[in-house]
Amino acid sequence: MATKLTLYQLDESIRELFENLPVDEDTGEILPEAAAQIDALHEQFEEKICGIGLYVKELKANAEACKEASAQLSARAKSLNSRADWLKSYALQHMQQNGLVKAENPLCKVSVAKGMPTVSIYDEKQIPEKFYIVKKELSKAAMKIALKDGVDIPGAKLVTGPASLRIK
Repeated sequence: MATKLTLYQLDESIRELFENLPVDEDTGEILPEAAAQIDALHEQFEEKICGIGLYVKELKANAEACKEASAQLSARAKSLNSRADWLKSYALQHMQQNGLVKAENPLCKVSVAKGMPTVSIYDEKQIPEKFYIVKKELSKAAMKIALKDGVDIPGAKLVTGPASLRIK
């Protein structure tokens, strides 16, 4: 049984074959056995590329399954956190109603903590401008349209992105 070559090895074999291509000295034509060898290597090469394509599809499917599981776990975590927050609020309310400042046992200590100072905004229109944060952000979409329309934008230019592989 012949050993399967890696994609790199196939690429090298094809290159070597073309560099040392056996031809008929009288006619200059490629010898039939060399042509058959080229065809066989190209077939193996395409087979290897398709194998990679199938593996990529499998990896993408696994990634999607992980993403879905992650979303389910995230929803479960959110639900558990909501339940914990509700229970904390419930316990705080009842401790305050009954004047209880702390409760403890060997495994747990629960106490009412003073509230921290927070800002309450009751009329945003009255807040001075110095308390606003303005976020400066480039709009690449608008720049792309302008560049396509022939507008010169210092510090930016329209370039063609790298080639990508489509797998269907």
